[in-house]
Amino acid sequence: MPAQLHIERVDEVDENNSNRVQFAPLTQVLDSRARRRLRRSHLSQEVNSFEDHQKKDKKLFLELRRQLREQDEK
Repeated sequence: MPAQLHIERVDEVDENNSNRVQFAPLTQVLDSRARRRLRRSHLSQEVNSFEDHQKKDKKLFLELRRQLREQDEK
C-alpha cells in the first residue's frame, strides 16, 4: 500500500467560495518504510538532509529547554 498524505481542511474559504486544501509537511509524513523506499530509489541525499534537519531541530529544542530551565532557576 503506498504512503498516503493526510489532507486537512483549512477553515478559511477563498473569495470564490472554493475550498482550500493544506497538506501536512513531508517531515511529518515520512515513516521508516518511506525512508527505506527513498533509499532504494537512490534518493538517499534527500533522506540524509531530512535526518540532518531532524537532528538540528532536536538540538535546538534541547537548547531552548536548557535556557528555560536557567531562567526558571534565577
